[in-house]
Amino acid sequence: MSKFGILILLFSLLLFGACSSQDSQVDSKASNEHYRLGVEFAQYALFKNSLEEFDLAIKMNPNNIEAYDKKGLVLFGMRDFANARKMFDEVVTRSPQHLQARINLGMVEYTQGNIEEAMKRWQEAIELQEGDNDSKAYNNIGNIYKERKDYPKAIQHYQAALKQESSNPLYLNNLADSYRLTGELEEAEKLLQQSMTVNSKSMMTHFHLGLLHRDRKLWTQALGAFQQSIQLNPNQPEALFEMAQIHLAQNEKSTARETIEKALQLNPANGKYKQLLTRLQTS
Repeated sequence: MSKFGILILLFSLLLFGACSSQDSQVDSKASNEHYRLGVEFAQYALFKNSLEEFDLAIKMNPNNIEAYDKKGLVLFGMRDFANARKMFDEVVTRSPQHLQARINLGMVEYTQGNIEEAMKRWQEAIELQEGDNDSKAYNNIGNIYKERKDYPKAIQHYQAALKQESSNPLYLNNLADSYRLTGELEEAEKLLQQSMTVNSKSMMTHFHLGLLHRDRKLWTQALGAFQQSIQLNPNQPEALFEMAQIHLAQNEKSTARETIEKALQLNPANGKYKQLLTRLQTS
């Protein structure tokens, strides 16, 4: 064989070897198993183990989109926002139609105080593709408008979210509270009763019912709703704060003081809780 022929043969063998090596690195079955373990570890808050499994899933299959996304969510939960953003960006780069990654990018921006950028990301998610479920993006934008006290726009976005998930208690509660804040108490109550039908053990539904009864000055019903909310989730200082204010409105200062002290045990740094306690101590 000529020297040229030998070179061609060696090149062919090297090329074949390179392709075979790359193919052997992609193991979708093993990648999916590591992904499954990563999700399971995350559910038990074993975040370090979870990240290791997602890294192995990506190593076995660099195009395992969901492994990048779930790794980003774990990093987000660990407040490693810079690396979480990198993971979500990677998902969008590899899969531009990935709705959840764009919503997650919005959450990263929102958590870091970049409100306008968060809204931009969520609006991109809404405009991404017709027929997909954009309810989370609509709800998140509605929350920002509600924070800004722009209740008509908040209501508009919560309604859009409910068009896609008509029985979602979170969206029903958010819409009901926006109606309450605009004084449309009957519409708010109707939505909260609908939410109660969906999930009678929703802590937030009972809490919002408490606010509604409070606004109507139905003190007994309000206290009952807040108490039910606390029974469903004892670590809820805001319900205790509302109860303390009702006790104060009824001139039950001793009970009000005991109640706000419980709220401060759960959240010692809260300024408005401290202010109410000081008011009770000096009155």
